[in-house]
Amino acid sequence: MKSILRNLLLAATFPALLSTAMAGLLGVNPGFPKITYNNASAVALTYNASNLTYAVSAVPTAIQFAPAEAPRIITGTRTLELRAIVDSTGTLVSGVPGDDLVITGTITRVVLGVTNVYSGVLLTGEVSAFGFLESGVTDQYDLLFASTGGALAAFFPGGIGLNVTSEASTFSGSFGTNFNGRAKGNLGSVLNDTIAPSITCPADIVVECHTNVSGVSGAYVTYPNPVVSDNLDPNPVLVSTPPSGSFFPLETGLSFTNHIVTSVVRDASGNTNVCSFIIRVQDTMPPEFADTNNPVVTSCDVPLVVTNDVGQCFATFSFYRPVAIDSCNGLQTPIPASVSAIDQFGATITLVDLGGGLLQGQFPITTTGSNVITFTADDGRGNSSQAQCAVLVVDEEAPSMVCTDQTGTFKPILTNALSCIEGKFGCNLISSNETIWFSSVVNTPSGYKAPFSVRFFDQQIELSVNGSNLVISVPEAIVHFSNGLAVATTTFTNGEWVTVSKPYCYDNTFLSGVGFDVPFNLGGCRSSKCHYSRCDNRHHRPHNEEIRATWCGRFEVSKPGVVVNWAWSAATYTQFSTNYSQLCVKPIDARTGSAYHNRDNAGTPECFKPYVVAGARGDGRWSKCGDEGDKFTGALTHFRKANLGVGTICLGAVDFDPPMVADNCDGPVTITSEPPSGSLFGPGDHVITSTAVDASGNSNQCTFTLTVLSPLQVVFDTPCNDNLNDNTCQPDVGFNSMNCPDDPSTPQHVTRFCSGDRICHIVRLLDCNGQDVTAEMAPYVTVHIDVTEREGTYHNSFLVNDVPQNYSWVGSPGSIMVPICGRFQYNLNTSGFESGTINGPRFFRSCVWVDYNSSPGVPVGMEDVILESR
Repeated sequence: MKSILRNLLLAATFPALLSTAMAGLLGVNPGFPKITYNNASAVALTYNASNLTYAVSAVPTAIQFAPAEAPRIITGTRTLELRAIVDSTGTLVSGVPGDDLVITGTITRVVLGVTNVYSGVLLTGEVSAFGFLESGVTDQYDLLFASTGGALAAFFPGGIGLNVTSEASTFSGSFGTNFNGRAKGNLGSVLNDTIAPSITCPADIVVECHTNVSGVSGAYVTYPNPVVSDNLDPNPVLVSTPPSGSFFPLETGLSFTNHIVTSVVRDASGNTNVCSFIIRVQDTMPPEFADTNNPVVTSCDVPLVVTNDVGQCFATFSFYRPVAIDSCNGLQTPIPASVSAIDQFGATITLVDLGGGLLQGQFPITTTGSNVITFTADDGRGNSSQAQCAVLVVDEEAPSMVCTDQTGTFKPILTNALSCIEGKFGCNLISSNETIWFSSVVNTPSGYKAPFSVRFFDQQIELSVNGSNLVISVPEAIVHFSNGLAVATTTFTNGEWVTVSKPYCYDNTFLSGVGFDVPFNLGGCRSSKCHYSRCDNRHHRPHNEEIRATWCGRFEVSKPGVVVNWAWSAATYTQFSTNYSQLCVKPIDARTGSAYHNRDNAGTPECFKPYVVAGARGDGRWSKCGDEGDKFTGALTHFRKANLGVGTICLGAVDFDPPMVADNCDGPVTITSEPPSGSLFGPGDHVITSTAVDASGNSNQCTFTLTVLSPLQVVFDTPCNDNLNDNTCQPDVGFNSMNCPDDPSTPQHVTRFCSGDRICHIVRLLDCNGQDVTAEMAPYVTVHIDVTEREGTYHNSFLVNDVPQNYSWVGSPGSIMVPICGRFQYNLNTSGFESGTINGPRFFRSCVWVDYNSSPGVPVGMEDVILESR
């Protein structure tokens, strides 16, 4: 439990304290005569917070007139009544009207044989001081009274002192609420005051230096008076030095100065007491930047933004050195700040003092962060202020660009390119309640042995009729040409057509298909050729266009060099299934007499044959009107060689050099081109737009012309009859570096010779579609031959000797092949070639490459052959 002391005199000095009492006992020590009293009632002592009345009602029990004299019992009508006005802070305000203390009873005293009787009102008094101590359930109080009358008044000439002990007390230290308790104690005469008044100084005080007087820094300090009290004197005299409100200086160069304040209190009896406390004047407040005209001070809530010097990667930025003010010197002398600057990477920016407080530096362009100016002001007492200002330097200059026209070529992409074949449906009407079944087949010429697979993907069919286009997506498909299977199968699994064909199948093989529910009537044009016996007049509407369909997709063949033929057809059905696994699609055509033969073609939905209205054969041929068997609406007019999916498309990836770019800064410049380098281009001139963007986002553009030369495939006829499609895969490693390695995905044929033999090199040139264009291109191209001796494997070797090319009879100086009879030929003379390479790590390689006479040195086709000497 906390103890709370309270003193009447303190309360008189500070009447505005809070309701929770913070004083103590007066220290009353009653002398003789001494009267004891008691009351065990729980309300013997009460305090009424409403009217501020403190009251004690008790019974005086005995009196002892002198220390050596026995106590005498008080008889008769015995009362002790005490009343006082105590405010909510525990401070004595006044007495009550009439006597504040009244004691009654009867006392009989015999002195030297003389009997003295004191009866009635024994003692009265006016209260002059009040003290208390809250200490749990038993509290203490003491009071002083001036004696005003009663039969015993002569025994109390110096006043009355009274102690109260309150048990079972409800006092909690607050005079803001009612409380009560028991009451017992004693009272007696108070004489000969030798007790010094009490004095309690305030705690040490710390103040900030805030002013300057005649050049001296310091602070004016008003402090609270010490708390004083006296056992008798309600108004003891207090003197403090230096007085409150004085100026307390801060010594020069120090961060603080301690000043001792001494307080002396004297009561009416001349008793004194003293206390002291410290007032510390300190300077812990940093200076303040308040230069309202300086942009690096007032405008730096957001970064300052400046633009770069023309042609430079920096901005020359000038600013005045910031100054600060300090309250401790009375705001009289500005404090110049020290200034430094760093760039966005932390490197120091040199600042030059131009005089008059003007600073200047070269601030780099910022891209990922900001330049930072840091300024610091120090007041000389260990206090400093630091502030920063971010300076963003914006680069507003675009990079310069130089575009130059370029020439390039490509190896044709003969896989995964888009193939498209168009077909017509004739003049038949296809009704909205019917379904069109589109199916495609592949056929591989003889000589391509299984296993290999053909994948058909990115497929879509576009129907065009009466100016409207309908687009149909087709599921992906794959055909596995496998060995050792007795029966061909077609399944629809996980949204993909999967056909497994028999080995050495030279018939049409089903590839892919899709059913299309016709949303409205299609076609029905007038036709002079078709007169179906089963057709009514609705099949011959004169004003509708013929239906056209274009099927496009991409091929991927797992085995290099395989050539596939592709065709598609369509048929209409009155009833069909959306569950493709229930169509019973026929996987392959079957020749007459074959175990697989029936009259239906590959791709026929066998389970829905009864519902066919008209259609086209699976091999893509026309079905004429009046033919026996199924009736067809028309399909592809002829087979189209797909050549691994290219169809009639000739294009490939072409790389080109980016434009020359210069920027005023050393930062990265991003160059993009549209179309980008490596895009698919066909032969001809293409406009390339290049954009350069520097690290600050400034951009510039230029354009140039990319002339793409049509590639020519070099195909050996002799000496090794290399695979005709050796050039159909992606470009060989080193194509552009003239290294001419053989394509590792194709068979490598080796020609063996004896040193001195003549080896006849004969090549043909093919276009993108595999057509022989040797004769047509001969006047416009040059075909070169380069022979080297190498060491390593055929697919991974290094140069040993660059062998001089000599020819016998057929050839041209400078290692040039000559056109003869629609071919290019060069008879290589091997005299002087190293013998026996067939038994060692070395070998010879003939590299044949072709360029256009209009663009010499730009290879547009290349192939090699290996030569081993015996």
